[in-house]
Amino acid sequence: MRSLIRPLQVLVLWMVTVLLVLPATEGTVVRTAPATGTADSADVATMSARTAASGPTQLGPKRRWVTSDGTARFRHRGAVVRPAGLTALPPRVRMRSWIVVDSATGEVLGHKLANQRLPVASLTKLLTAITALDRVPARPVTKVPRWAARQTCSCAGIKPGRRYDRRSLLTGALLTSGNDAAEALAAADPAGRWAFYDAMNAAAFALGATRTHVANASGLTVPGAHSTAADMARVLDAAMARPALARLLGTRGSGVVRNGAGKAHRVQQKTHYVQTYAGAAGKSGYTSASLNTLAVRTTIAVPDGAGGVVERTVDVVTLGAPGGYSTTGTRALATWAATWRDQLLPVGRLPRAAVSP
Repeated sequence: MRSLIRPLQVLVLWMVTVLLVLPATEGTVVRTAPATGTADSADVATMSARTAASGPTQLGPKRRWVTSDGTARFRHRGAVVRPAGLTALPPRVRMRSWIVVDSATGEVLGHKLANQRLPVASLTKLLTAITALDRVPARPVTKVPRWAARQTCSCAGIKPGRRYDRRSLLTGALLTSGNDAAEALAAADPAGRWAFYDAMNAAAFALGATRTHVANASGLTVPGAHSTAADMARVLDAAMARPALARLLGTRGSGVVRNGAGKAHRVQQKTHYVQTYAGAAGKSGYTSASLNTLAVRTTIAVPDGAGGVVERTVDVVTLGAPGGYSTTGTRALATWAATWRDQLLPVGRLPRAAVSP
């Protein structure tokens, strides 16, 4: 009997060893790295192709770093990334949805619920501006109707019965987010405002923003109106491809709104991110339904590893941020993507818009 005990002990020990080792070769991830930004090689393990094929590996919320050979995707706090080598995971941000895109290539570097339909508030005005350039004459001949001038948040100071050129209305809509200016653009469509709204939806579809539906030009909450972070990234790129819109979206100070009677007043840039950071352009929004929304193209200088710096430009769209957090959360995502760009392989791709005259 004693002669059988030793072989049985060896067999049990061998089976336990197999059970402990196999999971580590199938999909182990690193533990939290030291705060210095380095990690012990003992804490690093790569994902196998078999694990990558099963979908993103869920990581615990306390992890800060992960490593991979580039074939695996990871899900961290709801965000999906695909690192190659040792890479910091996305920062903790309090948004319902977000996406980060390489501005030049359209590669999606990371996202969280990027295709979830949500209200986007005044980000709608990006689509309003694109549509206006195609449909509204440079000098509208129609007077601003009373309903347009009296929108909630008539921030651009548009007066009923006055005529404004298209540039002034775009300035009021994009810089100070005037709902009056946005609806005045819709009213200036030769075919009427309902045709303008239809054209906005058609423009979104043409851009590939197929999960977007609008029902007004302002972005005020309307049942059935929605978009997604991925769709708004497409719209932002299309707006930035229009030089006239890119200049307005990148204005850090103020612009002029002038009516046909020659009276003019200045409106201030209300997108705090653009005010705060040089090299940024974009649009913010807020309603009680959407919370804070933001779509920006931003250039960030980061160390190049050789004692110098390199500039990286990324598009970031964040939806559903709590009050006072949209700017800092979006900046954290942009800085993360710019810093780790070389190790972030795409988890998707959005086509880039051709630059318009």
